This record gives sequence, structure tokens and C-alpha cells, in this order.
Amino acid sequence: MRLSATEGPLLLIGFGNELRGDDGAGCRVARRLQGCLGRRLGRSAVVLVVPQLLPELAEPIGRARLVIFVDASCLLSPGQVRRSQLRAGTGAGSSLAHHQSVQTLLGMARALYGRAPSAWLYAIGGGCFGYQTDLSAAARRAVGCVVRDIAVRTRHVCPASRRGNAAGWFAYGARAKRPL
Repeated sequence: MRLSATEGPLLLIGFGNELRGDDGAGCRVARRLQGCLGRRLGRSAVVLVVPQLLPELAEPIGRARLVIFVDASCLLSPGQVRRSQLRAGTGAGSSLAHHQSVQTLLGMARALYGRAPSAWLYAIGGGCFGYQTDLSAAARRAVGCVVRDIAVRTRHVCPASRRGNAAGWFAYGARAKRPL
């Protein structure tokens, strides 16, 4: 699926704890894409950096045509990336909890605002979740891959990396066998 600026708003939500090492990978992706998507799409792109998913996010999710969630995962190998297409949940979680699942938020948007947009979740495997602000080398590489993949999939060119390596935008990282 590709999104053009005329089809409606794109909402990118990077979430995680930036003070816990690789847990901040989703926030890093969002910050790197914030300027790029804003310049290319203007008001048609909204980028949010949040520490956790809250019920209040259902409102901007309900207004979006496409939502891209980016988060770190301790279930994946460090540096591994998994992109999944999401479907709205059935509301199994508590709407008053301080942390929501992405599927629950999509379900809340559908229930409250009449629509659940198309959504993707990028999960970035982390290996270091201790008290630190730096990402591990594997997570840094994965962040670059996710930034490039989102830029390509949304038809907007963003700087590939500080070294200008645009050729490997589809790589997962050191353990990758296939593209995103």
C-alpha cells in the first residue's frame, strides 16, 4: 500500500521509553521522519512521539487514513524488524488502562469516530533496555532501515542515513534473510 498526499492524512506514532536504551527506537524513527514527512506532506502528515499508547490517541487515529506505529520489541532478535498490517481489535482491553494495544486503539477509533484506518506496526528488536539514552548498534541500524522503508512506502524521499547509504533500505539487519 502506498499513500499519496491527496488521499488523506498519514499518522505516524513512534512510542517507547527513550531513557531505556533500545526501547526508544520507535521514538527515534518518528523523530527522524518528522521533518521529512512534514516538508513533503504538510498538514497531511502528523508525527507523534509518545512514551506509551493512551486512549486519547483514538481521536487522531480516527481522523487518519493510514496509521504507522513504530515500537521496540524484546521478542525479536536485536536489530530484527517485523512489519505487520493491523486490524482493529474487538475491545478486549480496558479502555481506561494507562497502556493500550495498537489493536485496541484502532477498535476505539472505529467505535468512537466511525472508522478504523489502515495501519502498520513496525517492531524493532532490541537487546539493551537498561537505563541509558543511546541505542545499541543493532537497533541504530534497524532504525535506519525502518526510516527508509517508511519513506519509500509513503512515496517520499527522506535522507537515507548520515552516510548516504540508500541501497540497503530493505534490510532487516545482520540476521536478515528477506526484505521488509
